[in-house]
Parts: sequence; C-alpha cells; structure tokens
Amino acid sequence: VEKQSIYSRNFTLMWSKPFDGFSSILYYIIDYKDYGAANFTFLRNINATSNTSTVSVAGLQPHTLYIIRIVPVNRLGEAAGEDPVQVTTAVAYPSAPRNLNVSVTSSTSLFASWEKPETPNGPIDAYNVYFQIVDAAGERVVMSLQITDMFVTSANITGLKKFTMYKVSVRASNKVITASLEGPASNFVQIQTSQDVPLAPVSLSIAAVDDTSLRASWLPPLAPNGIVQFYQVF
Repeated sequence: VEKQSIYSRNFTLMWSKPFDGFSSILYYIIDYKDYGAANFTFLRNINATSNTSTVSVAGLQPHTLYIIRIVPVNRLGEAAGEDPVQVTTAVAYPSAPRNLNVSVTSSTSLFASWEKPETPNGPIDAYNVYFQIVDAAGERVVMSLQITDMFVTSANITGLKKFTMYKVSVRASNKVITASLEGPASNFVQIQTSQDVPLAPVSLSIAAVDDTSLRASWLPPLAPNGIVQFYQVF
C-alpha cells in the first residue's frame, strides 16, 4: 500500500491488486479507526476493476494515528490476515490558548500566564506573546516575545514604559518542516503598568516679586510616570 497524499484532515492510499487465490477479486472492503478507538468504522466498498485502486479518507483529526484495513473479497469470501495500514495525519493550526491572565509586577513589567489550547492539533512548538501600547499617539508597534518550551505557559514581559496601558495576547504555533503554523489569538487583556517616581520638572524659572518674595514657575516633567499629585518647593 502506498501513502500518496497525507493532509491534516484527509489522506489518500493506493495499492496494487494482491494474489487472488485463483478467484478474481470482486471488491475491497475499506474500514478505519483512530488508534485509540475500540471498533473500526466502515468507509466504503471499492470495485476491483483495475490492477491498482485508490481510496481517500476524509473528515479526520489533525496529528492523529489512524488504522486502515483494506480487505479483498472474491466469490469465496473475505481475505483473512491482511495487515492494516497506519497513517498519521499532518499537524494543523492549533486553537487559541485559553484563559490568559496578566498581572502587574512593577512599573516596567507584567506577568502573563495562560492554559494550553484545547485542540493543539500537533505538538506545540512555541507560544508567542504579543503586547502593544493602547491609544499611543502615532505608535502602533506590536512587540512580542517567544516561549519555546511547550510545557511553559507563562512569561515575564519586561522593558515596558511606566504607567502605560498595554494590550496583551498570546498565540500558539505548531511546526511543520519549513514553517510554523500560528493559531488564533487568545483573549486580549488590557492592563496598565504601575506608577513610579516622576522625572524632575523642567524649565524652572525664578523671578523676584519684592524685597522678601520670589516667584517660581516650571513645566511638568517630560515623564511624569503617573499622576502628579503635588509639587514640593524648597
């Protein structure tokens, strides 16, 4: 039996007519099951009209081992002892990671954790964590970091701007021979990094009012890193 084309949800087999026991083969009985199933499922009968025959099996699950039986039948009955064929379907895009949770760990960092996809459709190759500033004027850059250990479902996101709103999501990917199949995004979480000490006010100016008083003026810090509550003059 030759495995001609194998995809994530279907495959095609081709075979040559075996020895017929001096009684012409009339047709083949095709049935299949996934490796963990107890019973086979009948697929179809295929007439033995030529020296080679093909069958396509569809409606399958990605990255799953299937057992296929091809049983020749002649006028004496079904052949016995035919070896089943094993086929593993190809990987596919994983579903989205579940239950993304993000917490603030400092003014410049966040901690994200999630659960693996409900249907990975293959071995998870990596998790890609995406984050970007929300409503930043003119800034639409999406940043990311990658977790390449399939058993790790958390990440520290560092180097962020202080007291800034971020939108965070995560995607899982499966690897094929030359590329990665990245699935859909998890739920999005918006969260703000915490406040921190502001930078110094700028453009300080001092002017005399009279013999006993001065007037001080300044501009707010370029990076307030939070909500400025008051200024202390000394």
